Amino acid sequence: EKKEVNLSREYMRESLDIPEDAKVFLYLGRFIPMRGFDLYEQVAKKILSMHKDAYFLAVGEKRDKPSIDSERWIEIGYTTSPGNYINMADALVMANRGSYFDLGMIEALSLGAHLIAAKVGGYKYLEGKTSGVTFFEKESEEGLLKACDDFCISDAEAIKDGKLNNIRLYESEMTP
Repeated sequence: EKKEVNLSREYMRESLDIPEDAKVFLYLGRFIPMRGFDLYEQVAKKILSMHKDAYFLAVGEKRDKPSIDSERWIEIGYTTSPGNYINMADALVMANRGSYFDLGMIEALSLGAHLIAAKVGGYKYLEGKTSGVTFFEKESEEGLLKACDDFCISDAEAIKDGKLNNIRLYESEMTP
């Protein structure tokens, strides 16, 4: 089912000290290599130095010390309200090294999030069905870096169209 959103995008960004015009990338899940968290970290370090308006959120585990020392890298523990984070992000990064048909993918589509996804498993099902997905080759740090860099400089109208296409795809093919 469509993920519930009970806090506005504006409120979520304000509560995390993220400017409204920032590009926010979101990783949602366990901080493990199989899910591509290590790739997400490495690419975040590079994008943070390249784009001063980029922010990276990692939601799913609480650690004593964040892995990147930057005010634009934010780690948040487990949440019972992932829809609030998906709704406030500009792109959801799914860097999995392996996957079947990821429920997180469906949740993201339900809220119109742009996906930056490894071309693996069920993510490949989306190829050619929506403009709201940017693919990269699995395990490719360079591919993920290019996808995130391209997203940072993407036209706002193209991103908006992709998000609308994702909602349409969810509504036409992925509701219960």
